[in-house]
Amino acid sequence: PLRCAASAFVSRRRLATLAAADDAAADNAAPVPGGRILHDALVECGVEHVFGYSGGANLPVLDAFHSSPINFVMNRSEQCCGHAAEGYAKASGKVGVILTTSGPGVRPLR
Repeated sequence: PLRCAASAFVSRRRLATLAAADDAAADNAAPVPGGRILHDALVECGVEHVFGYSGGANLPVLDAFHSSPINFVMNRSEQCCGHAAEGYAKASGKVGVILTTSGPGVRPLR
């Protein structure tokens, strides 16, 4: 699962599938937002919970979580996201996923 989660950030397989589409079909197809691609990659990897903090930089990604099988757990700060994801990973044996906005609060997540 860790290998899958690491590659979920940019699902190369999904991007390659979209890029390899027939030109005529691609001209008629609606563009797929990056947030939807990221969300679908997380679903493909079997992610059930994402711990996050919303902000202007990640709102397009959060839009993909409406009516999603993934449970988005809102936290009060980026540091809380890190603690929650680590605790979830240790308790469940699954990968803890964090989705936060940009800014100085990301620094404690290193």
